[in-house]
Amino acid sequence: MDLTSASSQLAKLIRALESEGSSYDIVAFSWGASVYLNTLSQMEAPGHLRNTVLWGIDEYWRFSEYFLNKKSTRAIKEVLRDAGTILSSDFFTRQVPNEVLLRRYPHSNPIRIGFGENDSESPPAFAAYLESFVSKHNITYRVVPKVGHFVTDCDREYLDCLFGS
Repeated sequence: MDLTSASSQLAKLIRALESEGSSYDIVAFSWGASVYLNTLSQMEAPGHLRNTVLWGIDEYWRFSEYFLNKKSTRAIKEVLRDAGTILSSDFFTRQVPNEVLLRRYPHSNPIRIGFGENDSESPPAFAAYLESFVSKHNITYRVVPKVGHFVTDCDREYLDCLFGS
């Protein structure tokens, strides 16, 4: 699935949730944060979206490095293939960096952006950078101690970041 297809699927899901009229939350992980930001920046303000959590949001330069670095390209392509993800040849010319998408984000729903203290994919330094670059009343940042990008064990602070108030 490429960014356009993923955004189309998310937009369809959001329209369905909005038509139900019940409140809902969205949690997006890693590349899913890019899909969320791309999709919502092109939609009307959702009326029933309560909260959004973006975990492990990608730094554009680091994200592109994975695909352009010859050593990791083969491994990444295998992971993408196994996940059913297609990286189109014009992906990087069409991809808008997340920090720009956040700065341009047109809606006022609360967004919590979480980072793991031990995340090498999306390090806490990026949280500090984003906070200085994108300062909006509806966006908060949180670094969760002792966890990385992929959290596989039950961790109270991580769960609170995702689902707490």
